[in-house]
Amino acid sequence: MKMGEEDNGVNGTMELQRVIGLVEESEWGVVGNENPDFHMEVTKSSLQGDNEPLKLESGLTRGLSTVRTGAYTPQPDFDGVADLKTIGHFLKGVLGEYVYTAGGSGEMNTHEIYGLNNMLLPSFTLYGHMDLFIKQITGFMIDEFSMEVSDEWINISVKGYAKKDTKTDSVPAPSDLRIIETAIPLAFYDIALDFDGKAPDGVISSFSWNVKNNLNVDKSRGLGSRFLQKKPVAGKRENEMEIETSLTPETLRYIEMFEYGAEDEDEPTECLLTTVPLKIVIKACERPDEKLTILFPDNLCSIEYSASGSDAIEPKISLNALSTTNTTLKDGTTDVLADVVCTLENNMPEIVPGGIDMLIEPVAAFTGSPLTGTAPLEVTFTNTSTGEGNKYKWDFSDGGTSTTKNPKHTYATAGTYTVKLTATNSEGEDEEEKIDYITVSEPGP
Repeated sequence: MKMGEEDNGVNGTMELQRVIGLVEESEWGVVGNENPDFHMEVTKSSLQGDNEPLKLESGLTRGLSTVRTGAYTPQPDFDGVADLKTIGHFLKGVLGEYVYTAGGSGEMNTHEIYGLNNMLLPSFTLYGHMDLFIKQITGFMIDEFSMEVSDEWINISVKGYAKKDTKTDSVPAPSDLRIIETAIPLAFYDIALDFDGKAPDGVISSFSWNVKNNLNVDKSRGLGSRFLQKKPVAGKRENEMEIETSLTPETLRYIEMFEYGAEDEDEPTECLLTTVPLKIVIKACERPDEKLTILFPDNLCSIEYSASGSDAIEPKISLNALSTTNTTLKDGTTDVLADVVCTLENNMPEIVPGGIDMLIEPVAAFTGSPLTGTAPLEVTFTNTSTGEGNKYKWDFSDGGTSTTKNPKHTYATAGTYTVKLTATNSEGEDEEEKIDYITVSEPGP
């Protein structure tokens, strides 16, 4: 066995390795890159294809005597826990429209992802690991994306169709996986809802969102091949949400709005219909500068409720997103008539075909102020380094050091001082040294 390769079980070992990886393709069905942009742990996955054989009933026997191969369509299906590093790939795949804006110094990059009327969605090469083997699946398109949260993790589910798959009977060493170590698994307390312009009434016990593209796979296969022959076209986009709340005096208005047509109505109205906006904001408390905002500008709502014994009554509000309201993008001038607009703020690069580097190496950089003055001189250092998951070490050349991101340091005696910052993460190390950067003079008489 060569260095860097994992034993595939022949020598009596088999280690758990169940991850998926994605890289966007420039051309449908053509490998985007031999390495994915990232690897993500999955809680459940199926990488099998639809491979039903052709069966010919015979006029001479009651048994089955003639079979041949039928159509073959890979249908990857996997679940995992959402994070704000990798979710952009899934949102771009299911919605299609994408605008990237690079952040300035110390600012997050912005990925705006939304659904319009383009019927040709992005395709990906998917890498699925199953302990002893990897499937490389080309032409993978996301047909259905779901997000669900109740009292634990924010779970996502992805289903789709692909052109072909290839199996390799080996897996990489765990250290070679492109796992983003600083990706934070998102939990129920990381999500906040804004319903009809304010926090929802009652206690929200669960939220779910499901997008389905209804890819027309049958029309992508024809005579002459078992496999898909052209990129499947997206059909009607189904964009649905569900909110479960508690029955309180405050939530009675939802029954009035969504059953009777307007707030303060106690019976069905003749022709009133209430639609409302919904906004979801997701951010981890450990990393508040990263954020996902999902805006559904206008939604048709219905409500269900029932009683069973003495159990609590929990109204369930179902929402269907409508393409009726413009949303202005980050540039302040572009309006899009979309039923959902996702704004993802993180430090990940632009998602483009052919592969991107999401494991960002550190680049050390800093400024200080003031740079001159009399002793004792307190200097505030501003860290402008880039990189993912950096750790820092400062050397102020007067014997003082620090490991905080943006330290303050006091120079007690006169002199000229060099300052060095070292930034380190899982991908490497970098340093910036500014010679004779700080000048401290003796205090006046």
